[in-house]
Amino acid sequence: MPQMESSDSSFFSLIATSHFFLRPPADTTCPLLPELLTERTEGERSRGYDVMKHIMNSAGKSNTSGDLKTIVGTKLYKVRAVYSTRVIFPFGLPEEFSIICMFRVRRTSRGDSWYFWLSTDHQGKTQLAVSMDGRRKVMQVSGRTAAGHVTHAVFSSRTVTSLFDRKWHVLALKLGREGMAISVDCGRDEWRSSRVLELTDMQGKVFVGARLRDGRPVNIFLKGLWVHCDPDPRERRICCAAFDKCDDALRDMAIPLARAANLETRRLTTTMQTQALAVEHGGERFDGVRKPCLGSNFQGKAIALGLSASMWLHWCCLAEGYPTWTGLA
Repeated sequence: MPQMESSDSSFFSLIATSHFFLRPPADTTCPLLPELLTERTEGERSRGYDVMKHIMNSAGKSNTSGDLKTIVGTKLYKVRAVYSTRVIFPFGLPEEFSIICMFRVRRTSRGDSWYFWLSTDHQGKTQLAVSMDGRRKVMQVSGRTAAGHVTHAVFSSRTVTSLFDRKWHVLALKLGREGMAISVDCGRDEWRSSRVLELTDMQGKVFVGARLRDGRPVNIFLKGLWVHCDPDPRERRICCAAFDKCDDALRDMAIPLARAANLETRRLTTTMQTQALAVEHGGERFDGVRKPCLGSNFQGKAIALGLSASMWLHWCCLAEGYPTWTGLA
């Protein structure tokens, strides 16, 4: 199992603090987003945060604007995209929001497992984890509720599989009160029921494109990353600008969040189920701190359950609330 260098350990160290920022009302605090990508109707613009500008600054680039069809994109593997949550969301997040990203994987990263998005609290525990499993070609969304329960959903449709084909794609993750949904290239929403996630701790960290096995940047290209203070952001405007899918983009294919609970759903695990798996399949304690799935038969157990080694480690560490690579330190 790979070991982290001392510089990596210090990179992922988190500073604990007792002060928190609660979610403010989105309609009065979230800043306006660029008109080209977010204008919904005449005279109306969406509100949210342009995360891409922080990544561009980390890459030494000052301009995040341009034609989505022609700009090359940022090589994320050259950027350590980790930021203070308070810097990314200075005014906090509403209870319902969405994350939109335009990216493409590269040949060397098609089989990697990595975090599309990971946010942690002031203790380093996971608040929201969106992971891409390059081996199984699935997307997993995990998070914690205000009561501390883990909610977990897997998206494995054919459209999700296409995200790994080395072409440009627009991925939208929508988190609402009644459930979560994703759409790929502005297609129909794929829904899962879930509880409302607790993301009020603004003293943690946000990671973008971090590999599950060691936390280092994954080898992908990134053209844009936006967080909308709205669970239905009309990402079709981005597809229109990027792919000329303007006719399809104008069709309203959204399914109301209120119907999400009535659709066929899969919740693969809860806190108790995940913890039970971790105990049953090789959890151990080191220096009084539980680090699950580090037993000698770790990989064998993962294979027997049909999981890649990195995904099994991800599941077990989620039970304890920590990013995967903390189990490798």
